[in-house]
Amino acid sequence: MPDAMRKIMVVEDSDDYAFLLSRALNHSRRFQIVWRAKDRQEAIAYLSGSGQFGNRQRFPYPDAVLLDIRLPHKDDGFEALDWIVQQKKRPKVVMMTVMEHEVDRNKALQAGADEFKVKPYDEKELASFVRWLDEWIANPPRAVAGADAPQSRIHSPKPASPGKPRPRGSARGECEADRSRRSGR
Repeated sequence: MPDAMRKIMVVEDSDDYAFLLSRALNHSRRFQIVWRAKDRQEAIAYLSGSGQFGNRQRFPYPDAVLLDIRLPHKDDGFEALDWIVQQKKRPKVVMMTVMEHEVDRNKALQAGADEFKVKPYDEKELASFVRWLDEWIANPPRAVAGADAPQSRIHSPKPASPGKPRPRGSARGECEADRSRRSGR
């Protein structure tokens, strides 16, 4: 018996990107896009089952939310994420953005996002993202989200080049100031 289709909610203000992402997800035949919200208010209304979204037969609860970090009207994805993580029942959340900034990644994971991804655009990237999403929903990592997230999910130093030793302390993300403070210098 085939696995059930994975229910996805897309929170994205760009019609063009929402179309690309929806097309890739639908093409896989593994996902059902249950709703596409354009802002935080619409996303929260859907997830809470408010108003027109009260009928869960017609508006099923998603397994995962693909949430754009930057939404219109000073209404960003972090505000939606804050609401989602406070709920007893919550979907998995993948925060997405156009460019990878370590500050956004750290903030998203510390705020409770389950994952952080740079938006895929070309066919190859989209296909790879869809495969990853399918596997990730089926077999989520055991890491804890939010403030208790292991530091490796929040920031992992780049590996040293082959044959070059890693600078002392860098394996733990330690810097000279941290070592000096501990040693009393």
